[in-house]
Amino acid sequence: MKGKKKVEDLAVIGPIAEKAYGLGTVHSLDTFRFRVGVPTKITKVFVLEGDEVVPGQGLLQLEGSTIVRSPIHGIVSEVGYHEGEVAFQNFLAIEVLGIGSKYLIVALDEQILLSIRKDQNALIRFEGKPNEVIQGRVRGTFSHAGQFFARIEVTHFPEGVLAGMTADVAIEIGKKENVVLIPRKYEKKQKVIIFRNGKSVSVSFKPGLKSEQFVEVKDGDIQAGDKLSEVP
Repeated sequence: MKGKKKVEDLAVIGPIAEKAYGLGTVHSLDTFRFRVGVPTKITKVFVLEGDEVVPGQGLLQLEGSTIVRSPIHGIVSEVGYHEGEVAFQNFLAIEVLGIGSKYLIVALDEQILLSIRKDQNALIRFEGKPNEVIQGRVRGTFSHAGQFFARIEVTHFPEGVLAGMTADVAIEIGKKENVVLIPRKYEKKQKVIIFRNGKSVSVSFKPGLKSEQFVEVKDGDIQAGDKLSEVP
């Protein structure tokens, strides 16, 4: 009929979880970096990048027969000099990243960081393993050089994950059960036309938690089962 509003959606009752998204980088809890104290000639290099080393294993030999040994079990990630070269204080001579405990550092927008709290749950997915989702937990937040970060602890990383790899991280910042939900498209205007008992009326509402599809009706006369349409 002419002038009749088109009913498009339905308000429902259900659970909702709001997530904050960011890109996380894997870090090793144990890291060994060595720089010389004064310019020193490297007389022997015992390892290459990618080599697995154990505590006490020789890495470099310095002029004067001093051998630099790894204090940790890890993977050599950087060898700064070749045999015969002179090492300087400002540059790494060698770096070893531990292969044991790891954690994630997630870069986040300043406004999002205000919603991040210790012990919130996180879901982590690596690009090379898109079907494998691992669980994590927020352990803290911090700022560095004008950027904002959250530290995520993970009990188990997929096999083959190394320090420096990146992952998509979703942090659960809010969760509710049995609340009135309507599609996200109504969130911007915070007003909707509802059809109830044969009548239509425009109703304002206050949005709450948001998921990819729905927004919680935190306040407003919208009930589960109400038919909905957008306000012109």
